[in-house]
Amino acid sequence: MCKKETPEIEERINFLVVAGSLSDLSKFDFSCYNIQCLNIESKELKQIIKEKSYCKSIDKDQNLLNKISKDYDDNEKPFILLPLDFGKKLEENILHECFRLILILYPCDLKIIGNIEYEVIQNNHLNWILYSKYESHLNIDDKYLYYNEEQLEEINEFILLYHQRKKEIKFIQTTINAYISSFYERKIDMSFLSLCIALESIVDGNTELSYRIRRNVSILCGKNKIFAETIFKNLNLIYSLRSKIVHAGDYNPEKINQYLPYLQLLISRLIIELILQNITDIKELNYLLTISGFGERDKLTKNSQYKSMNINIVSEVSILNTLTK
Repeated sequence: MCKKETPEIEERINFLVVAGSLSDLSKFDFSCYNIQCLNIESKELKQIIKEKSYCKSIDKDQNLLNKISKDYDDNEKPFILLPLDFGKKLEENILHECFRLILILYPCDLKIIGNIEYEVIQNNHLNWILYSKYESHLNIDDKYLYYNEEQLEEINEFILLYHQRKKEIKFIQTTINAYISSFYERKIDMSFLSLCIALESIVDGNTELSYRIRRNVSILCGKNKIFAETIFKNLNLIYSLRSKIVHAGDYNPEKINQYLPYLQLLISRLIIELILQNITDIKELNYLLTISGFGERDKLTKNSQYKSMNINIVSEVSILNTLTK
């Protein structure tokens, strides 16, 4: 193959480089997406480079990975999202889909720090053509991703459910898009409003909007009556602040700093619960929530497929915290 001056290029693919995790992301099972996540210094990634590099350009490829790696401490080395089977064509933006799913599971400051573009030459060999480094530096006060490995089986079970169910739950796309936008807004008040939009996306109709949002979210995210009542009271404070921001009222910016982390954790739990409940029609969801009470999320449907999952223990505990005025 190396003797060919103009090898046939079958397609171009990207590897996403992400940083900001203290836990091993390679244990997340994205095989349903034909994606794997590997530590940049892992033996598995080195073996892929060794086997797939075009014209034995192993040194060039490995030097690139070393260059990316050297900017980070040993306990926060970057991970790379890449195809599992290079013989299968990747769906568009599927790497970003997996990255967004990590943020849904664990609200944190995980960042995409670069993109490696490869040409796929015949026989699935790779020829590196471009590395784009993004200006996304980690800061000392960033929220690093950490998960409890005891939850790993449940995490991977949820990833598969998310893959199977998300497209059928049409309204959840608005919830997810608004939630993800909150991580990228430059102004913190816009991040806060994006999260409020995520809450509003699960309510059908415009009457008694604030009350119905508070009630719906409280039922879905409250695993018992105490949790639900706390969420209901907290959302009252959150929507009072939202009203002041939207209507140019006099509000304390420090309240946004206080409420924002809570709100991200709450919506993370909300998206997880919407996938677990698997109610595909928003009108049906709202009807079932209307006839349900606090602490009854496990009885919301007669769907025998429903299974309660903790997944992110920090999220479950944190949403029980009471916000202050």
